[in-house]
Amino acid sequence: MKIYVFQFTAFLILFLGIVNVQAQGVVDVEFNSSTLTPHIRLTETSTTDYSRIYFNNTGSPDRWSISSRLGTVGNDVIGFYYNGNARLVCNEESVAGGGVGIGTSTPEDLLHVVGGDVQFSGTNPRLFIINDGAADARIGFGDNGAAADGGIWYDSSEDIMNFGTSTTNGDIQVQGNGRVGINTDPNDGDGQLMIQANSGTTSTPVHLDLRENNNSDFARLRFSQFSSTDVMGYWDVAGKGEPAGSPSGDPILNFFYGDGTTGTNILSLDGDDEKVGINDSSPEYTLDVSHESGVPSATTATGNGINLENSFTGNSWQFYAFSSGNMTIYNNEELKGTFDATSGNYTASSDLRLKKNVATLNNQLDIIKQLRPTSYQYNSQSSDRSVYGLIAQEVQQVMPDIVINMNEEGDDEILGVSYTELIPVLIAGMQEQQTMIEQIQSQNELLRQQIQLLQSQVKK
Repeated sequence: MKIYVFQFTAFLILFLGIVNVQAQGVVDVEFNSSTLTPHIRLTETSTTDYSRIYFNNTGSPDRWSISSRLGTVGNDVIGFYYNGNARLVCNEESVAGGGVGIGTSTPEDLLHVVGGDVQFSGTNPRLFIINDGAADARIGFGDNGAAADGGIWYDSSEDIMNFGTSTTNGDIQVQGNGRVGINTDPNDGDGQLMIQANSGTTSTPVHLDLRENNNSDFARLRFSQFSSTDVMGYWDVAGKGEPAGSPSGDPILNFFYGDGTTGTNILSLDGDDEKVGINDSSPEYTLDVSHESGVPSATTATGNGINLENSFTGNSWQFYAFSSGNMTIYNNEELKGTFDATSGNYTASSDLRLKKNVATLNNQLDIIKQLRPTSYQYNSQSSDRSVYGLIAQEVQQVMPDIVINMNEEGDDEILGVSYTELIPVLIAGMQEQQTMIEQIQSQNELLRQQIQLLQSQVKK
């Protein structure tokens, strides 16, 4: 056994009480130590073994030990072991600059944790990973002892945090300004969330898949504006399919608007029946439109019904169903006509208050006599049924006002005849004929009286 003089002297001073020591345990060492004169030094005589300190209780087979080994054989280590199993080991030679292993005696990095979780607790726990060089600071993940094939790393040049399964490009990239890219650099687009994929393939059928875990409910995507109040408007796109083996209702896609208090489905699409509902959550027709009461009026902001508008001129037609069942037609919000719910007859507007430059039709019989009633068949019809009407080009020579170019924005004129406008002309013609008939009848009555007078004179 080798005993150094200064250690032995220190022991004697301690044992004899030369130094003022108030012992707190069985052995209590108080000494002004230095690098060359430690309080306690353990030296292992074998170059392949460890110097150790054991901690255990009487009667217990379990023990903790602090063990250390330095030299040319093996790594220079010091560690805490439980029943011979490494729990915390500092290894000077396993990596450049030394490494710390938790659960392993041969750490492969500055900190190497094996066989368990890592937990940070406290009021404000933090973990900082800072790279002193130009490379990215990163955390790697690997399986079955293999090298890390995935990781988290920070690119300071782009201010991007990467999450990926490769060592170069992150599958998910989060920029410092909050923009996120999936399979793409978030700077490549204008949105806060960028998703790039070849959708429509077997492996990636869609870019984004939302699934509701309640089969009777909808998967939802919400759009709203930031508000400092609790009440704000928002849009939900809510979709529901039919789960395999357990269908629950129709597969519906709804566009829902809510104001924070109430809400309604504005547009609903039925996938099974291929129907679309506007303000109707259960459409029964190919296009099912439900509107509130209140005639179409953009100025009063009611705007109920259906509006068809030419975006270039602003001219528009409105269709509106009255609560009585009658359907009305408006042009630029001016009432033009009504379809009767009972008979289906169409009634055109004819109120004097809607008219100007009113003039009585005269001498229409001569015009009527110039019209040529015809029977014909259309070139496009498949049946042999004859159709009765007039030829627009012939009518145009006599009554150009009732001939309309129905293809006004096309290359070729397609002429049509407004037969309804012929009715007043026919009425005027009939009135003229009636006047002529009445005149003839009056003349006939006068002739009859004259004949009777002559007959009476002859008999005398």
